[in-house]
Amino acid sequence: MFTKWLQENQLAEIRFDGVLFPTAADREFWSGCTGAEEIAQAEKYLNFDWPLLRASHFLKFSKEGDRLAYEGPYFARRDALAWLLLGELAEYKGRFLPELCDGIFLVCEESYWGLSAHLWGRQLPPVEEPLIDLYASETAEFMAVLRYLMADALESYCPALLQRLDYELQRRIVTPYLNRKDLVWMGYEKRVNNWNPWILSNILTVFLLQVKDRQVLNAGIEKMFTELDHYYIPMPQDGGCDEGPNYWDVAGGRLFVFCDRLFVFSGGKINFFGDEKLRKILQFLVHSYISGCRFANFADGSSRIMDNNDYILYVNGLRIGDPRLCALAASMKKAQAAEAPLWTRRLTALCGELYGRIYSKEIDSYTAAFHGEITVLEDTQLAFFRNHRWYCAAKGGYNAESHNHNDVAGFMLYFDGQPVLVDPGCGVYRKETFQPALRYRIWTMQSCWHNLPTVNGQDQCFGREYRADSFQINGETLDISFADTYGAESGLQSACRNIALTETGLQVRDSFVFSGLSNTLTENFITPLLPVVTEKGVLLGEKFLLTVPTSCHIQIDRQEIAQDKKLFADWKTEALYRLRVGFECENTWKGTFTLQVV
Repeated sequence: MFTKWLQENQLAEIRFDGVLFPTAADREFWSGCTGAEEIAQAEKYLNFDWPLLRASHFLKFSKEGDRLAYEGPYFARRDALAWLLLGELAEYKGRFLPELCDGIFLVCEESYWGLSAHLWGRQLPPVEEPLIDLYASETAEFMAVLRYLMADALESYCPALLQRLDYELQRRIVTPYLNRKDLVWMGYEKRVNNWNPWILSNILTVFLLQVKDRQVLNAGIEKMFTELDHYYIPMPQDGGCDEGPNYWDVAGGRLFVFCDRLFVFSGGKINFFGDEKLRKILQFLVHSYISGCRFANFADGSSRIMDNNDYILYVNGLRIGDPRLCALAASMKKAQAAEAPLWTRRLTALCGELYGRIYSKEIDSYTAAFHGEITVLEDTQLAFFRNHRWYCAAKGGYNAESHNHNDVAGFMLYFDGQPVLVDPGCGVYRKETFQPALRYRIWTMQSCWHNLPTVNGQDQCFGREYRADSFQINGETLDISFADTYGAESGLQSACRNIALTETGLQVRDSFVFSGLSNTLTENFITPLLPVVTEKGVLLGEKFLLTVPTSCHIQIDRQEIAQDKKLFADWKTEALYRLRVGFECENTWKGTFTLQVV
């Protein structure tokens, strides 16, 4: 789509004189969308003890797999900068300028603008070779936007700091970006993931704000168009995001940001929003939304989205004319405000924070209700069902997707927006998370910790060849064939799962064919609700009854998650439970499981 535009249009004919938003000097504008809250938070950072970024913090990742030791002080610096900027935007009396300049200077002095976990094997960052990772690009956008907003005030207070900012943005981003094609996320050598649109949307903002030489700007945008097509072209036609809704914000959502920056700066002359596949990508969260802050999570995605992406959804809805996205933005903004105060969030995505304030009143006044619907994404192999108070999501796919878990034919179930049967998601990232040889030793990545069977002691295998044989919707039921995900050692010849969401609850029918005559089968069910085995089945949280076939043995495992900040934030409980419903089988087995309100 992007390179095709270059073939049919002349970039040199486009004037990029649109305004991202007014500068801080426009008091009528910024007084209307910032105020006492921003000032109060900024005051906490007056006389701030700026944290040091130590070599020992950085080495924690390469030596121990601990990424938080460095990320803690790293993000604390950027949060402080963001609040000081927001306070100055609200007040504009210069009160926060000295502290703001200290923060700008410290960030400029950093050896590396990225994270210790993104250094691809290096112990310490090479200062002679600026590397562009996710957060180097995000820091660059942050600093370019800060410079744009505060140019007049900084010119009066410390003009040398403006020169330093220009130097660092050129050295760390503009020059290396134009001169390199070897960074993996650029896509010249292998298929890319969400790093591609996330980084490119940040770099585009830097170029549009900083680069005054039109030939250099054109060269940069042309390169970005080529690289973004490396991400866009392989994406499924149905717009599905195999990384899960939590990653959509930095995948499809960043694709939107890239297109929207071009739309705004070109005065609407560059407009990709009529493209049908792009529209489907931008509508993905409509399908996967459950309620409140809850989304159907697959892969490493969280079940709760607490990032400030309501403006992305809202403007997205305006651009493509889909009121469901505007309604979803309003619903999420309200739910996020109830669950997490503004000052508890990380504020590194500065444009998102600013736009969130700019559109806040508009979003709050949006009265249309959000209504989901039954949707099947056949290319991505995701299905989303709603029935009265129930919500069910299921997946097919394959076991080498981006941020993959071994979870083909997995599903989840919610009632009135509350989790009943779940996909655990992913814990705090550590060194082992992105090492293929170690990743699937982590329990959250394994199929036996999803709502899936273990067959003759074998769980699903990792690899692109381990995929669903078929994924079909028949009326209001879903059929998945997935024997190939278990490998030859399982002795499994056929595995079929039928999922139906009825007015009273969920029905799952499984059938298996084995090569041998004596087999073991264990059906796993994951829940945050305390399970109790009764004569009628398994009672979950005293409210739901899971009925199981006869002649089975049931084991209950408890997995502690209270010490994992990410998992605990998702489920708000100290443990998840795994029901292991076991059977002895001959060469075939069929069974039906139902879950209903007691």
